[in-house]
Amino acid sequence: MFTFPVSGRRTTVKAALAMAALMSLAMAGAAAMASANVVYTDYPANYSSLARITDAYGGPGYQAWANSFVPAANYTYTSATLALRDDNGTANSYTISINSDSSNLPGTALDTVSGVSLSSNSDLIVAAAGPLALVSGTTYWLVAIPAATGDNAAWYFPITTPPGSTSAWEGTSGGPWTASSNAPSTAFEIDGTPNGNGTTPEPATLALLAFGGLILLARRRGKALPAALPAKP
Repeated sequence: MFTFPVSGRRTTVKAALAMAALMSLAMAGAAAMASANVVYTDYPANYSSLARITDAYGGPGYQAWANSFVPAANYTYTSATLALRDDNGTANSYTISINSDSSNLPGTALDTVSGVSLSSNSDLIVAAAGPLALVSGTTYWLVAIPAATGDNAAWYFPITTPPGSTSAWEGTSGGPWTASSNAPSTAFEIDGTPNGNGTTPEPATLALLAFGGLILLARRRGKALPAALPAKP
């Protein structure tokens, strides 16, 4: 068993318990920061009205759709949930992206997931392709694009459109985006982990900080911990 000389006394259980408590708090803090928070949501959806995301043969032709959102705090983007469902498409391959804002329309794609298949009876959940910092007060766009001829999907509107929500559509593949003047934002949710300073500490880093705090506490009480902890004879 290891012993820790502190203020002239040999403590074993107390030091071990202190270390365990500090490391437990560090790991709990890491777990809390790793859990996803809701960045934006306008659920529940209204399944009687919808926007088409389609590249179907004839009929409605081509249409991509996008909706803006503005984070109220800094986050690292983790996933998006869309009230987007397959509607008798023959190809069923879509591209979902988070885009920057360009003059109140979708700009450059910042995070892109391609080859997404839809269900006909449940909403779509898409995990982020990579780390993407979402900055508080900045406008971003969630974009859904039909990736193959024959795609035909329904993206349902929310029951109540959030204030300030905007949407846009694209009538030709790669063509210009047009602000929608007669349709609400579609229903979706953006999730992320809190990212107050641009980085999230790793659990190992927090554990080291906790151990450092224990050492400083021991020194303040009168005696530094030895470089190597001796085994009890």
